[in-house]
Amino acid sequence: MSVTKIIGGFAGLLFLAAGGLQLYSWTVVAGAAYEVDRAMAEADAAMNNPPAGGFNVVNIKDDRALWDGYEALVKLREPVRERAVSFNAYVRLKEFLKPGEEAPEKDFLDVFASARATAYADAECARLLVKLARQCAVDSATAAPVRGEKDLFVLNARLSFVQKDEFGTVDEGALAYREVKGDFTDGKPVTVMPAGAAKQRQKFYDQTATMCAKLRKTQGNCAVYQLIINANEKDGSEALSMSGFARLSFLQPVGSS
Repeated sequence: MSVTKIIGGFAGLLFLAAGGLQLYSWTVVAGAAYEVDRAMAEADAAMNNPPAGGFNVVNIKDDRALWDGYEALVKLREPVRERAVSFNAYVRLKEFLKPGEEAPEKDFLDVFASARATAYADAECARLLVKLARQCAVDSATAAPVRGEKDLFVLNARLSFVQKDEFGTVDEGALAYREVKGDFTDGKPVTVMPAGAAKQRQKFYDQTATMCAKLRKTQGNCAVYQLIINANEKDGSEALSMSGFARLSFLQPVGSS
């Protein structure tokens, strides 16, 4: 066999290999493009259509303001972002420290507090698990120094959770999604000392579980949607003013009042 034929045959193999590689590349690119298009289509559908929950709910489709609450209801046993507790707390530096741990240098206090914020918020989950939740996790937690205070920080946290109690029963036929708001303090904030703030939040969580149980008795079902708890310093005092509310949801037959 001549050298020319050998070289020609080798070149042909290279050409076929290159063609196969190019075809493979086109296939990979086309497959990736398909996945991107599908993901975009799913995202677009999620943005333009209400959550699918298997219920014949007639007032959801055209009212976007209800979609987050309905998402939390139909995914009752999933830790979704829509179902959450948001709270703030005033925390002394010593509360961020572990037993026997020394405080960091002044220049590192802000970074230290921010790093410990999640651990502090994680301890809050134990309070939810008493009556309100069966699962709980920290979505976010931050801590910032309070102006004029050398060792006081304000912590803001958000916890997602799965409610402990069952949803209840739902009638067949056309249904309406409803939301109700329960004020923890009836519009009059309670005054507590910082040491009692965690205990007060516990009361709010227990109140929410009780509210939902009462709603379940009258409407047949109830889902916890959202809790907001606020604490503010009172002028000229170390005491805190605390208030908040819970938003609950339920399904009722169309035409019911």
